[in-house]
Amino acid sequence: MDLLSNIRVFIAITEQNSLGKAAYKLNISPSSASKQISSLEDYLGVRLLNRTTRRISLTDIGEAYLDKAIRIVDAFEDSEILVNASQNNPRGLLRIASPQGFGTRHISPHLPYFMNQYPELRVELITYEGNIDIIKESIDVAIKFTELEDSTLIGKKIAPGRRTIVASPSYIKDKGKPKNPEDLLNHRLVTYRGRSVYNDWHFLVEKKPFTMRVNGNLSMTNGEHILRAAINGGGIAMLSGYITGRQIRDGRLVSLLDEYVVEQDPIYAVYPSKKNLSPKIKTFIDYLIKLYSPNPYWESGDKVNLTARNRSLI
Repeated sequence: MDLLSNIRVFIAITEQNSLGKAAYKLNISPSSASKQISSLEDYLGVRLLNRTTRRISLTDIGEAYLDKAIRIVDAFEDSEILVNASQNNPRGLLRIASPQGFGTRHISPHLPYFMNQYPELRVELITYEGNIDIIKESIDVAIKFTELEDSTLIGKKIAPGRRTIVASPSYIKDKGKPKNPEDLLNHRLVTYRGRSVYNDWHFLVEKKPFTMRVNGNLSMTNGEHILRAAINGGGIAMLSGYITGRQIRDGRLVSLLDEYVVEQDPIYAVYPSKKNLSPKIKTFIDYLIKLYSPNPYWESGDKVNLTARNRSLI
């Protein structure tokens, strides 16, 4: 019996409040998770969970055991970090989380080359839309585009970033280019759906900050959809440079109002402070910084990592 594995399953079930969700998180089958919980309860000689077809709840002894179980796992992970750090050799499982668009373009294409350098590492890439709870999901390192508010996390800037206003050549040929931000009111816009913070477009007009809250004729839930609409003449959009860079270089999109736009969007690698900077996390962050230096390869120009640019397919 793998006691530590069984304890991790128990903790995951209490966090997710679902055996199925816990199994998915741990990348095991629900039947395996159920067997591991039963094995742990048999070992302890007590029932930890009340299980019905509709819900799962902790028993009184289960609630008392949970706190001890979390401490056991934390202590094991701390000792693992200490051993790995002393060996200075990345090994074990590295769980990476990234926004879907960035993960697809600028993380997943580079993972095979990273793993070839560190054969003792196993890697999981989890992509997400919106937010992710790094602690709850047991993430080692996550990609974020905003500065940290959570003091339990540590962030390291891995690349500069910016957002750009773009439109397709066909749209510009038909409707013309906006000459200034106010001209955007006379154009068809493609924006995020609802009250997204990305619908606040920031400019500098006559040396004064100016924010325009936009509401597009066409609105969509994520940047990938907006990108495709813009490429196909749907209107003018503002998107992160890591999405539009290749499209601008290849002529499918044209950058607009660059002299007015003030949209800095730095990219951070974030990790839980309790993990310190273990060899596997440090090595991966250093790898990303090298990929995206001296300038992010998705931007125009030749002073970039051309090997990484060619590896990134979209």
